[in-house]
Amino acid sequence: MDNTDAPALLLLPGFGVGSFHYDQQLRDLGREYRVWAMDFLGQGKSWPSHDPAPAEEVMEEVLEGQANAKIRDWGLGKTPESWAQELVYSVDTWRDQVHAFIEKVIGGPVYIVGNSLGGYVGTYFAATNPELVKGIALLNATPFWAFTPNARRYPLLSKLVPWGGLLPVPVIAKAIIRVWWDLLRNPITVQKMIKLVYADCSVVNDKLVGQMLEATDHPAAFAAFTSIVFAPRAHTDFGQNLISLKETRTPMCLIYGKEDPWVVPFWGQRAKQRNPDAVYYELSPAGHCPHHEAPEVVNTLVRKWVESVQSQGALSPPLLDGEVNQKQLYWFVVDNLGKRVCVRVKATQGFWSNLIDSIREIFSKRSLQSQVIEAAEESKV
Repeated sequence: MDNTDAPALLLLPGFGVGSFHYDQQLRDLGREYRVWAMDFLGQGKSWPSHDPAPAEEVMEEVLEGQANAKIRDWGLGKTPESWAQELVYSVDTWRDQVHAFIEKVIGGPVYIVGNSLGGYVGTYFAATNPELVKGIALLNATPFWAFTPNARRYPLLSKLVPWGGLLPVPVIAKAIIRVWWDLLRNPITVQKMIKLVYADCSVVNDKLVGQMLEATDHPAAFAAFTSIVFAPRAHTDFGQNLISLKETRTPMCLIYGKEDPWVVPFWGQRAKQRNPDAVYYELSPAGHCPHHEAPEVVNTLVRKWVESVQSQGALSPPLLDGEVNQKQLYWFVVDNLGKRVCVRVKATQGFWSNLIDSIREIFSKRSLQSQVIEAAEESKV
């Protein structure tokens, strides 16, 4: 169908993956909307075109025309190239990359959909550029990123860290990270980590593992990963960004996989507490990447949420035709996968109520799925 005048959606992936993680959103939502997925610099297939800081021996090999110069790790020399003197793989760099992508490729305001790191960066971007964001959907967005103190916020504390991720990579950082890097890029490690955070491991296959490992073979990958580890925090934190979005009345949709062991539902509920006007959906079975584990469900929720925002209130958000009943559970029947996914809509709760509910669910043996099975099937979507 012709969607040249349709709303634009920008999909931002999590750490360690790329636009390939949104294949099912690009195919499905792309039928109705203009949809893009962007790889963050230093991940997926987004890389510098040249070595930002070539080592002296590599420079000599290049001059001599030796072929093996092209397969050395990039960014490990002593002096950066002129174009890379400010290169650091940080959330500020990725935020600026999103800004450039929207302005130069999309050409106007967008709906942002972000998973994990993508949700964090998307929220940061939306808070600083509200005029370019029509709404934002967070899929198990990570509430934290980076360890190094931001120099603007903590000038004295930041001086205690000798390197802040700016290329080239110093020798000591290279030595610290190398063993960790080699362990993380091991195929067995990657598969185990995915299965740890996925509730439905049936979608974890060799293709997904291979796509994730492909990025680690790029000559810039090691320097990028090392820079990411040492890069500074953002100028504003996740909570501040959520408050900013509330103040600018930016529509927000929160979709969280209940079985995520990293970003547990507590963080999604806390995000709703910061922004009470946001709509919140909890999916089960689904883990850290609900868009990949239960794409039909996430696509339906995103589609109906965008329709609601576009209608300026004439249409209700998905599953919210009336007052929110936190005990109301919904079935999404996913026929082609032979499974069903449960969805719970939640209202805004206080911090302690969220915390108590989260603790209760951790120690409860009854999953959301078992509660739904025991409950009467009240609606199907």
